[in-house]
Amino acid sequence: MSYFDFNSKKVLVTGGSRGIGKATAEIFMEHGAEVAITYNKSSEKMIEDMSSDYKRRGFNFIAYQLDLSDLTEVAPKIKAILKDVGHFDVLVNNAGIARDNYFMMMKKADISDVISVNLVSMLYLTQAVLPSMFKNASGNIINMSSLVAQYGNVGQANYAASKAGIVAFTKSLSLEVAQRNIRVNAISPGYIKTDMLASVKKEVYENITMKRLGLPNEIANVALFLASDMAGYITGQNIIVDGGGSLNKC
Repeated sequence: MSYFDFNSKKVLVTGGSRGIGKATAEIFMEHGAEVAITYNKSSEKMIEDMSSDYKRRGFNFIAYQLDLSDLTEVAPKIKAILKDVGHFDVLVNNAGIARDNYFMMMKKADISDVISVNLVSMLYLTQAVLPSMFKNASGNIINMSSLVAQYGNVGQANYAASKAGIVAFTKSLSLEVAQRNIRVNAISPGYIKTDMLASVKKEVYENITMKRLGLPNEIANVALFLASDMAGYITGQNIIVDGGGSLNKC
């Protein structure tokens, strides 16, 4: 018996065209899941290449373009996706953006855009997926937060606020849905080797116990565990995955 058997399971991963989202989508497909991802328009060519590769590997994969910055589009698009797929057993809220600057110099649009995409769109999207989970009396929701939600970070007041909101939302929602056999958890990655951290300074490594950046698949492994039967008694938690480092030292 495999505790990580996701055959017949349907998974939705937002922001699944790159980085942590892509790694998460792939690990669920490798364990038998039917995976749908959302992506923004700038990733169209990437999606074409991914689709071709996944078809060759025999994965059950489908991609939907979704602009999370347009809050009026989120719920209707998810409802349309659900008409295609039927339901989702697992939702991974991964999509996010960063618009960094010192707070006194931060444009109002950089504040509202980050909060809208990282937090508000996630609330709308989750609200659209939940009814089918309630109907099936089963489900797993995994929300990607960040270590900055715990410690803050210079130049990321907007990002930290959005990610801290995700943790609070996770804990609150978990209380509401536990009786319907729906578990809700968050993951807070530290410094992970993705496009968002392409220009990270070398001195950052000195503040990480393991002296390296994390890899996207190391976050994806945690998501797979949280969605599995192995984590059947875990809900309302925020799992920090940071290699032993903390941003308050950086």
